Amino acid sequence: MTTRRRFDTARAFTLVEVMIVVAIVGVMAALAVFGIRKYLMAGKAKADADGAMLGMASAIRAYYDANRGYLNCSESYEDYYPMAPTGKKHPLNNPNNPRHACWSLYNVRMGPTYMSFAVRAGTKNETPTTPTGFSVTFPKPKEPWFVLVGALDLDDDKTFARYMTSSFSPGVIFRINEGE
Repeated sequence: MTTRRRFDTARAFTLVEVMIVVAIVGVMAALAVFGIRKYLMAGKAKADADGAMLGMASAIRAYYDANRGYLNCSESYEDYYPMAPTGKKHPLNNPNNPRHACWSLYNVRMGPTYMSFAVRAGTKNETPTTPTGFSVTFPKPKEPWFVLVGALDLDDDKTFARYMTSSFSPGVIFRINEGE
């Protein structure tokens, strides 16, 4: 006489249940990869922005050393060159921009960047205004000065992360709306 072994089905998973769990884990992994990728891209863009700001400020200071003055290439702190910020990298050289001749005198050597720039400059007799949103107070100038503002828009929603440096605080970058 043969005895049959009875399987306790209350303790086992069905194939459908296992497939559902695998699908859920797969969706969660895909979301995690997407989130990490977005975080890494934003970090890379921010590092690019810091490098672009310091590179542009260095070119502006080099122009000053050669010419004993700064160029006021922007009409306002929102007058961006080479174009308004977008979610894509763009070359810094834009001959179609009406301010191209002024910006080209800075002789910047930089590859494509997310940043767009505005620079205001003045003499020791002019007091700089503070760009909107920044809580920095500039001292009374003792020599010619510049204020450089950079903006980027990583998600292309027309809300800009803005960066600022100046001749008053060389090498220091102030940031607002950084996580835009």
